[in-house]
Amino acid sequence: SWVRDHLANERTLLAWVRTALAFMAFGLGIAKVGVLFAVDAAAHPELADTLPSPVLSAWIGAALILGGGVIAVAGAVQVRRWSLEVKGPQPSLIAPFLTSVLAIVTSVGLVVYVLS
Repeated sequence: SWVRDHLANERTLLAWVRTALAFMAFGLGIAKVGVLFAVDAAAHPELADTLPSPVLSAWIGAALILGGGVIAVAGAVQVRRWSLEVKGPQPSLIAPFLTSVLAIVTSVGLVVYVLS
């Protein structure tokens, strides 16, 4: 019973991390679409006023990427909360937290990349 619950908790963490990575990928896509808008505006100056700002796209993308980092942190907190409620042997939290830390580091790196 305890093992089944532990494995279910790890699958839940992986779902949180998968959602976080999806947010990051979507944010990166939004940010890079802004670059395409800038190229299109340079090629067609008459359309420049109708295209969204590339700076706005970068900031929206960065916000989504940071949102992905927050989701990864929320998943790690949920895993920790569950492990504190366990009555049996304490599960090792190294792998789940390493996964969350890598997602957070990825988030920070992508934000720096998008805003630079």
